[in-house]
Amino acid sequence: MSAMRNMDVRSRIALISFAILAMMCFEVQAAKIETFNPASCDGSPTNTFYVGGNTCQTFLDQGAVRISEISSSTRVSVHNQRDCEGYSSVAQIYGPGCVVQGATKLRAVWIQV
Repeated sequence: MSAMRNMDVRSRIALISFAILAMMCFEVQAAKIETFNPASCDGSPTNTFYVGGNTCQTFLDQGAVRISEISSSTRVSVHNQRDCEGYSSVAQIYGPGCVVQGATKLRAVWIQV
């Protein structure tokens, strides 16, 4: 009976250790995405979104987006079409920054960790 009880304790410890390790490996920080109607990141944002990693955030036509609360190694892709389709990428940056529209309005941001 004590062998089974010890096995139970070891199994619990292994499960807890695995859970902690998994949380450390897959920790995803939330990125803050602010959109602006004018082609500038100055002033008050039109919208503010908080998204996890490997996520596409879509929005209506905007002139600029500011991405913050991410590390300098986080890749950000800005798109002029909704749903972050690869062909619609108009800018890529690493880490926080501001992206201003070119000829077309901005419609989505992809945060990759």
